[in-house]
Amino acid sequence: MTSTNSASPSAIAPEALRAFADVIASARAAIDPDLYALARARIATLLGVADAAPAGEKIRALPSWPDSPLFSDRERACLAFAEQFVLDVSAVSDEQRAALAGALGKGAAAFGQALYAIDFELRLRNAFAQLFGADPIPAPSGATPGALWPTLEAMMPVIARLAALDPLTTELVRLRGARIHSCRMCKSLRNARAFAQGGGETTFDKIDAFEQSDLAERHKVALRLVDAVLFRPGDFPSGLAEQLREHWTPAQIVELLLDIARNALNKFAVAMGVDGVGVGESTGFYDTDERGEMVYGLARPELASA
Repeated sequence: MTSTNSASPSAIAPEALRAFADVIASARAAIDPDLYALARARIATLLGVADAAPAGEKIRALPSWPDSPLFSDRERACLAFAEQFVLDVSAVSDEQRAALAGALGKGAAAFGQALYAIDFELRLRNAFAQLFGADPIPAPSGATPGALWPTLEAMMPVIARLAALDPLTTELVRLRGARIHSCRMCKSLRNARAFAQGGGETTFDKIDAFEQSDLAERHKVALRLVDAVLFRPGDFPSGLAEQLREHWTPAQIVELLLDIARNALNKFAVAMGVDGVGVGESTGFYDTDERGEMVYGLARPELASA
């Protein structure tokens, strides 16, 4: 199989990478630049990834932000929320949400969206460097950034239109991320084509303990990549790059990475406590249309093996 180092991810998915770059630019413009710099520097440290942090006394004092007199109550509320967002978004508390709302008012939602953009910019850049030896995310276009949430919404279908992966792999990856982030809405949904292709719920039941399951090795490798990006972004497990090259083409690896980032927008909903809105007791079925838009409310599909 082709080495990932012999293919340029920039050439594999230019539209999707540009859409993600637009999100990065919009996030920078969406919140106070001082808060952005503090949050970004702290997130890079927590992830264990390299990033060019601005110089300054506050940046140097970030490890002691809870007690340092250099930080205001507003900054502490934002940093506490940012840390929880990055380390375990499912454990964001009502008190942390209330403190963020008290600090930023109506700007709390934009801050949460910007945290997603910072978090996954750093994770993606690092993953691409480890797997391809390159950073394919394009530089800012120079155009005035658009509003952050519409830019995020525009990114989602562009990534969804990538077609190197089969529906079952895409869904296994999505559900692994949903369970790691404990997104109630994401966990309640199943892609109709993947459900039929995989033989029903018995396949998805293997995701939590996938290493001990009888899932195909190629699917285990894909799920190892999910875990590496979400748990160990600064230090991928030894041998994972070689495993990926053995089972997946460069185009498929790029799509896996971008899918992981796209799916992780659920962190914003979980962080804000709105991931359970509209979730019922039964499993819902959806599919993705040719535009990359999700179509909900589908009937339970017949299994391919039936």
